[in-house]
Amino acid sequence: QHFPRVFGALSMLPIVIRSDYDVMMTNPYFSLPVTLPLAKLFGKTVVVTWYDVFCYQTFKTHKGSALGIFGNVLEKMCLFLTKYADHVFTVSSSTKQKLVRSGIKPEKISEFFEKNWDYGEDLNQFSEFVYPLV
Repeated sequence: QHFPRVFGALSMLPIVIRSDYDVMMTNPYFSLPVTLPLAKLFGKTVVVTWYDVFCYQTFKTHKGSALGIFGNVLEKMCLFLTKYADHVFTVSSSTKQKLVRSGIKPEKISEFFEKNWDYGEDLNQFSEFVYPLV
């Protein structure tokens, strides 16, 4: 199940090497370890989007001991690499706090949502972006 993700990440190699993009946006885990070092080598700006920071216990609970260890090591490697990104996006203040505790400078991190919305009223301000379920 994870091999397509690994090969998907490796498919980024020619894109990073041959592209004339100024900014490379990536996510942690399988694509970040491939994209960030190469993008930096070729002078690209790197932006990483983190949706959450897990821990060994979370990986172990959902994936079992062996995959839990692998997931935890991979996440720690991605957190280390993220320190070298030019900017980081996250979707919550709790994820931002976890990233800061992991050693990423707070001034590098932007939150998509800088407050927690009550789904009843504040989501209406995004109605132009929400597609009706048909």
